[in-house]
Amino acid sequence: MIAAGMTGVFTIIAASSFAALIFAGPLQPFTGNGIWLMLWTAFVVGILVALTSSLRGVVAIPQDRIAPIMAVLVAGVVGQMPNASPEAQCRAAIAALTLVSLLTGVVLYLLGRFKMGDLLQYIPYPVIGGFLAGSGWLLAVGALRVMVGHSLTLASVPELFTPEQATKWIPGLIFGTLLLVVMKRASHPLVPATMLLAAIGLFYLGLALCGTPLETARSHGWLPVAVTSHDISRFPGYGPFADIPWADLGRQFNIIGTILLTSVVSVLLTASALELATRQEVDINQELRAAGLATSLASMGGGMVGFHSLSLSRLASSMGAANRWVGAISGAVCGLALLVGPSLIGYIPCYVCGGLLFFLGLMFLWEWVIAARRSLNRVDHAVVLLILGVIGTLGYTQGIITGVVAAIILFIHNYSRVDVVTNTLSGAQLTSNVDRPVRFVRELKEAGQAIYILKLQGFIFFGTASHLLEKIRTRYANSKLSPLRFVVLDFRRVTGLDSSAIFSLRKAEQMGQKRGFVIILCHASAELVSELHYSQEQLDGNGSLRLYPDLDHGLEACENEMLKLAPASSQPGLRLVDQLAELWPKHVNPAGLLPYLERQEFPAQAHLIVQGETSNGLYFIESGHVTARLEFTDGRTLRLRTMGPGTVVGEISLFLGGPRTASVVTNEPCVVYGLTPANLVRLEQADPALALAFHRFMVCLLAERLTNSTGTLRSMLE
Repeated sequence: MIAAGMTGVFTIIAASSFAALIFAGPLQPFTGNGIWLMLWTAFVVGILVALTSSLRGVVAIPQDRIAPIMAVLVAGVVGQMPNASPEAQCRAAIAALTLVSLLTGVVLYLLGRFKMGDLLQYIPYPVIGGFLAGSGWLLAVGALRVMVGHSLTLASVPELFTPEQATKWIPGLIFGTLLLVVMKRASHPLVPATMLLAAIGLFYLGLALCGTPLETARSHGWLPVAVTSHDISRFPGYGPFADIPWADLGRQFNIIGTILLTSVVSVLLTASALELATRQEVDINQELRAAGLATSLASMGGGMVGFHSLSLSRLASSMGAANRWVGAISGAVCGLALLVGPSLIGYIPCYVCGGLLFFLGLMFLWEWVIAARRSLNRVDHAVVLLILGVIGTLGYTQGIITGVVAAIILFIHNYSRVDVVTNTLSGAQLTSNVDRPVRFVRELKEAGQAIYILKLQGFIFFGTASHLLEKIRTRYANSKLSPLRFVVLDFRRVTGLDSSAIFSLRKAEQMGQKRGFVIILCHASAELVSELHYSQEQLDGNGSLRLYPDLDHGLEACENEMLKLAPASSQPGLRLVDQLAELWPKHVNPAGLLPYLERQEFPAQAHLIVQGETSNGLYFIESGHVTARLEFTDGRTLRLRTMGPGTVVGEISLFLGGPRTASVVTNEPCVVYGLTPANLVRLEQADPALALAFHRFMVCLLAERLTNSTGTLRSMLE
């Protein structure tokens, strides 16, 4: 009850401050209507949000983050009606409040209803901070307007320092600053209430000591104009819809958009902060629905946007009153003020209301101008200051435009710093899944620097495409490496490209035509191929731009081209004995192995090994090529590896036993030599020295494969 009473009284004072802020200038005679609207909002949102929030102990009020923007909106609408009567201007102002609040409530509710709260994370944090810092500035300037009783201009600034004006705003600034300093140092929940009561008490003590009557103080602007129930209609309407200044309201679309954006983001930030402060789990979509429903219902009575208050909710939580009754009773206290009448608010000094607004403005400015320097980098903090400066000097509309432009520039700046190249490799570090004779493997190791492999990621756009082109240009100009022959671009992890990226690919192709290297595209999407305006036949040819379904096939094609010029490729096809000699122990003749092998010939597309069958030994490939592949039950296949002359297939099942883990199919007519488990046993019994040489050969072969795989893995991790 104590927490609810404190938050309720604080809300009533804040409501009167917001009313004075919004109903200023020509609308000042209707401040009573504004107070009624703010109290009605506090009553509705206080009860509904407390009962429907996913958090316990939430206190909801007319929002301090929205009030200064609403003041700008109302001033803009009224400013378009210079010749209208004061009553018509008031109706227009209330209509603007009502319709914009209703729109905001519906948007909040729909976002929560369709679970779109997670989309808010795409709004750049510094831009949000700039908007909130700008709101803090408007609150601080609005506080001066509330205390001196008129709008501020550069011409009127000297008047602020006259004795009569200075006594109105200097106490408010001192009170707001003291409130900020004390609350930063003392966390006791009774501190703000005590300081409010002390500020009010000091005012009346000063009046008593000076012998100044209340009416004199009111006439000098130290107290607000007394508001009675006769001055306020219970539901201040805005007349028929035909009287609403639709055109004037439509011109404020940018301010309306800012109210929507700030409301949505504020609910997100406040709910997230309360989740951390109270250690409760929050459903952000439920909070959006609760705030949207409450704001929509409040607008039915002419109310404004209202939702969770971070400071008052934390106050209730710190007092050990984190339950739904606090917010509901706090709202009921504001409802009681409506029934009794807001005349008591006329006895709250103007400098207290203004000081409270100044305190709220300082809080936002402190959080985003001073404290944010520790959590934001220099660029992000500069964006916050830029938006704040534009709002303070030019206005909220210009600040909005600056914020949007800053968001775009910030995104381009940050995303362009992300390297689209995840790995830069050469053909010596990464090879295709083709097992080749040892002499060919060594040839590719020596000449592999001529293959330049770039593995790409993310969305490639004008901010990153130039980096990709520059990498290719730099590699070509590097005279310390072998002359560049192939540039392999792997698009497997690329999510999309813009026209600038397509243009860069065309420039890379032109560079290759002039300088003698080929661009190889792997995993390129159909959209990319269509945007290049090349036919499939052109990309499958022997031009300077070629297309392959994946990186493995692209590397295989490059290696085949490289081997055509290798000295080893000019040798005639070797017999199996000559192929074995490359890794066979020197002191043992590999020809002794032939009596234990079975020579077999297979046509193209024949199964050498069938997946799932029991192992019947390994095969030495003397001529032709075979492919190991996984075969799925739905008919799909996945290529694992291609083997050619001088390689071995099926050795794992021979040594480990068990069923075959993959199928091996011939790509062309092949000659192979098979070693069955029975012949291996016979070899080990009949000729132990030859058997030992065979096992050493297999160890060297597997070690060669492992070394290549380890080198590739190391290159990709560096």
